[in-house]
Order: sequence, then C-alpha cells, then structure tokens
Amino acid sequence: TKIFKHRNIYIFIYIITGDEDVVNILIEYGYSPFLASFKGRNAVHAAAYHGHINLLKLFFEGEVTKKMIYNCGGIKKCVNIMTK
Repeated sequence: TKIFKHRNIYIFIYIITGDEDVVNILIEYGYSPFLASFKGRNAVHAAAYHGHINLLKLFFEGEVTKKMIYNCGGIKKCVNIMTK
C-alpha cells in the first residue's frame, strides 16, 4: 500500500548507513527490503549500490526474508517484483 511504501523509507536510511543491527530489527518488524519505493528502487538496490554485502546476505539468507521471498512466490517472482 501507499502508506507502507512511505513507511519503508526507514529501512532505506539504515541500509545507506550500513547499520545491520537496526536493519535486522526493522525486517523482524515487517519492513521489507523487497518493497519498491516511489521511484521503483528497493532496499536491495540501495545495499548493493552502497556496497553493503552483509546486508545483501541478510536479505537473501535471513530466515525472515526467506519467508518474504516464499510469500511473494519464490525468488524469481520476488526479483521480478523488485525490478518492475
């Protein structure tokens, strides 16, 4: 929803700074690194752009994010959603 997309800005802020602890907490509370911003980017893009490899590992290997990937229909559909 539109409200959630604006709320998701918090995860972007901590991803840009590379704060893994806060990002992990935000993910546990339901902030999705896969949800696109109003510009079509998502937290995964931001982590890659800023070179935060550990955050990328968290997104694709973390237990909570694995469930997010499963819920959107698998990695191919989730990645497709991320790039639309």
